[in-house]
Amino acid sequence: MVNEVIVQKIEPLISNLSLEELCHINHIIVERIKHLKKINALSEMSKFRIGQMVSFTTDDGRLITGKIQKLNQKTVTIITLDNYQWNVSPQLLMRKV
Repeated sequence: MVNEVIVQKIEPLISNLSLEELCHINHIIVERIKHLKKINALSEMSKFRIGQMVSFTTDDGRLITGKIQKLNQKTVTIITLDNYQWNVSPQLLMRKV
């Protein structure tokens, strides 16, 4: 959801900036986005434990089920029942009951 009021206030401020100034602001924004994504991933990751059974749906619609082997920085390593390994974003996982 974009806050139109903030966008309207920022546009005039950046319209006269140099390329160097815009690149610097872009760097600050990109770092902030990375930070927020990391916080979100850590929050989602905290819902899971090693050894827990989970499932997720692949891009082609297959339901994959497996056991959590490792919690990485941004992904969760899953080992399926047929011994395949998947690295999956925690936001895509569903707990198996």
